[in-house]
Amino acid sequence: MDYQELIHTSDAILRYYPEWKIVHHRFLRTAPSHAFREVLLKGLELLKDGRADKWLSDDRENKSLVEEDAAWVDEFFAPMAFATGWKCWAMLLPESSRAEMTLRRLVRMTERTKLKFQVFVDDIMALDWLKGQDMT
Repeated sequence: MDYQELIHTSDAILRYYPEWKIVHHRFLRTAPSHAFREVLLKGLELLKDGRADKWLSDDRENKSLVEEDAAWVDEFFAPMAFATGWKCWAMLLPESSRAEMTLRRLVRMTERTKLKFQVFVDDIMALDWLKGQDMT
């Protein structure tokens, strides 16, 4: 599967799969706020201009999200992303006590939308699921 690598730092990788309209971020460690937000904002650009409508979030290595970043996601990023027509979201969560809290928050956030949301433990399975979602 061909992709474009938009960001590759010691904190994160952001890929875009044009054939499938998928944004894929992978945090390589707990990302500082500026890196965390940069990745999400770059992906948001793809949603806004219609080049993507599916997102794979690989947060397995992003073990702790500071309160300010969680609030930023809830108050800024999520409303803007939902307004773009974002259709499908696959998520890989860290194995920690934080994961359950995060999952509950995400379910509450997405239940008011038409967004298809699924949690996975494997990135290949998540990508396959996203590819199989017909968004036309």
